[in-house]
Amino acid sequence: TAALNGQADWAVSPKLDMTLKGERFELRREPELLAEIAPDLRLQVVPGQIDLTGTIRVPMARLNIKSLATKAVPLSSDVTIVSADGSDRVQLSRTMASWAINADVSVLLGDDVFFHGYGVNGRLMGGLRLRQQGKKGLEANGEVELDKDSRYDAYGQRLLIRRGRLIFAGNLTQPGLDVEAVREIDA
Repeated sequence: TAALNGQADWAVSPKLDMTLKGERFELRREPELLAEIAPDLRLQVVPGQIDLTGTIRVPMARLNIKSLATKAVPLSSDVTIVSADGSDRVQLSRTMASWAINADVSVLLGDDVFFHGYGVNGRLMGGLRLRQQGKKGLEANGEVELDKDSRYDAYGQRLLIRRGRLIFAGNLTQPGLDVEAVREIDA
């Protein structure tokens, strides 16, 4: 469940101030994602600026990743997409792209978060602080690690992951890796 509360004021200059609080709010994108989250977020919007702050706890999640999405090709400047209601979605998207986005959101993983993909099976632990200032890119700080009982299966081998960490200290798309995987041999 989740509760969305807030105020909108259009009198002088449009303003929006909203909070989203919830427990066991389900996110689902089958077959890749099933999660229950507990958001505690505040969204403030004024013309040209969006501020998002708060925390998202993830007590339960199942990530089942089969493959990475191929890189999308951006639309050329002469393309116009018109919705069934006649609104120009691309124009709205370009307008929003010029807005400053300030975000400071912590994502905290709980005890029931599991990853399955690319031969890796295991429980994820840790958390990230996601930040964005103005028109700069999204940055992340923190660690996400695999539980010591995690496994990596590839090329007919099963490896035990002794240490598996993604270390974020800046660009979200460029984490550091700290991985040690060993083959168990039956004696």
